[in-house]
Amino acid sequence: MQKRMILLVGIMILLFCVCNRSEDENSREHTNNVENILINWEGGCEVFDTEVEDITGIISDVEALAWIAPRGGAGIISEGREIKENENEYITQSNILLSSETDIYPNDSLETWIRIVRTPVPAQTGTTESGYKDIIVYKQDDNACLAVQSSKNRRVWTLWELPQYGVWLEKEVAIFIRVVTGF
Repeated sequence: MQKRMILLVGIMILLFCVCNRSEDENSREHTNNVENILINWEGGCEVFDTEVEDITGIISDVEALAWIAPRGGAGIISEGREIKENENEYITQSNILLSSETDIYPNDSLETWIRIVRTPVPAQTGTTESGYKDIIVYKQDDNACLAVQSSKNRRVWTLWELPQYGVWLEKEVAIFIRVVTGF
């Protein structure tokens, strides 16, 4: 009886270790294509690289929105529209910041947005999913908008409206900043 108990505890410890290792590998794999993220919030923009602990949560949440948006549901308007990058002030502003050589950008904008900068993700063979590069989500009043950059033509983005997601975005960024910076 005691040998069985020791064996059972040993198996449980082994399973725990394997699951934890698998979870860590999934987190690293999840951020492999991500170079960094820019977060504009409360009058400043900061760049976070993938070495920052707890970054995978905010990345996976934004990527989940990017997966849901073209499919609809969760209150998201599934009809996206193509725009050129110079037609959107958030994309234009983030492009300017990306071309700079600093990690912290003070600015007068109190607007909230996140841009996930990634290596191009090719289109999935056998699916309707097209290839993409960067993802940006920004707050507009009580709503939010999500834009996904084409991997083929980097000047073209597809934009979706996310009604009532503005409050969610504010809270998501506030939680992330609190966890990462301690403030």
